[in-house]
Amino acid sequence: MTALTELLARVETATGADRELDDALAVVFGWQKTEIGWRDPNSVLRSDRPRFSHSIDAVLAALKRMLPGWGGEISFGQPPWAIVTSPDYEESEDFVEEKGFMFMSGAYGKPPAATPALALNAALLKAKITQAASPASGPSLALDDPLPKQQGDER
Repeated sequence: MTALTELLARVETATGADRELDDALAVVFGWQKTEIGWRDPNSVLRSDRPRFSHSIDAVLAALKRMLPGWGGEISFGQPPWAIVTSPDYEESEDFVEEKGFMFMSGAYGKPPAATPALALNAALLKAKITQAASPASGPSLALDDPLPKQQGDER
């Protein structure tokens, strides 16, 4: 199992917000832990990183930065689910001639997520896993790369 697929499994089995999960998601979403806080993807030093496992807004900001132009949907039903779609995604009525990419979490037999924020994290991670596996997708964290080690990390 790769670093991203391991993180996806953690997100899909989480029962709610989790600070350690937030740390791991922050690293994948471009944040860096420092001795005195966190450096955001724009290199601005912050006292803490967003609570990605709790905040839909934080995950949407990561989605906009990591996958510009992509869209999606979130359901607050039980179980909650989320969909992330590429800019060129087109769905046909019979689902036969679909274009682009759609990544889903928590619906149609997919592993359910405990919260809408976790469902959106799972869909975003699925998109990043596929993007990392595609050579045409540009620079990205490779599937078999370990998560970058952070200062003070015991890994």
